[in-house]
Amino acid sequence: MRHILKLLTVMTSTALLAASLTACDDGGNTGGGDPRENIVKVEQSSSVPFTYFYHIPEGTSAKPVTGLVLIASAAGQATSYAEVENTSLSILGGYISNLDFKPPPGFILFTVAFNKGESLSRDDLESTTEGDLRVDLKFLKVVNHLKGALAEAGYTLDPQIFVTGFSGGGSCCNRITLLHPTLIKAATPKAVGQPWTMPLASYQGIQFPYHIGVLDFERLGLGPFDLESFKRIPFFVFIGASDSNDGLLECGAGKGCSGLEWYQIVFYTNFFGNTVQERAESFHIQLIALGMNSAFKSYPGVGHYRTSEMDKDVFNFFSSFPLNSP
Repeated sequence: MRHILKLLTVMTSTALLAASLTACDDGGNTGGGDPRENIVKVEQSSSVPFTYFYHIPEGTSAKPVTGLVLIASAAGQATSYAEVENTSLSILGGYISNLDFKPPPGFILFTVAFNKGESLSRDDLESTTEGDLRVDLKFLKVVNHLKGALAEAGYTLDPQIFVTGFSGGGSCCNRITLLHPTLIKAATPKAVGQPWTMPLASYQGIQFPYHIGVLDFERLGLGPFDLESFKRIPFFVFIGASDSNDGLLECGAGKGCSGLEWYQIVFYTNFFGNTVQERAESFHIQLIALGMNSAFKSYPGVGHYRTSEMDKDVFNFFSSFPLNSP
């Protein structure tokens, strides 16, 4: 059965979405053409808080167990939700159109079009209006919608998901693992240009509130930080050795930016480094200090862009973990 669909906008009923999955004819993707022809779009609605897109690689079968991979994305420069959707679609399309490396069967890739500018920062979590869900809870609702549709289509899914992301998507990847660690099977944050959110309530006597740390989750409507669940997540942290996309460089002397006050920026860079490479490795070092499974890789000569080698490393890493039935 062919499980790869052309770009198709479906209604948000999981039954209708499941029907669209099982109605595909036999055959496979012939390659070439617009990579978006192999992606399904599920539009934002009253039951689906954010538009999302997903792709099922050729050769992926419904049995025995399939893994979900979130390609986290953030559209900080978007001026409309349509631009956010196009950014998410483009990012997912970039993974499946790579001629040098294709995601292997056994994984279903998806990306979520968060509202413009959202990357699960403190401001994003605090901007919830009365009667509305926090942005991270909206994300969970999207994940459950996709899981429900795939289950109705006959797929057996690992209850946990893999997550990867690049740049702003890397920040989302970093923060999702801290906000909802029981959901995550393994994570590969890449090329994070904003300050990493560390799994620390304090460091060297300095308090670390969200989103540079996890001190005050309760003030944001979250429960206490679940450190033990977080420590079970394997990480692979990536950065280009020539990457110079540093959000903290936008800060003028004495001025806050990237959601941080100036004093926070000063002690953050003093503790964890003045470059994106140093801070990425510092995050990895903090994970190792917690006794976690973490690897770090710097790619020589690579700037702020994804490479086929990175994509291959991501899926080789994810493939190293056995999938579990519900």
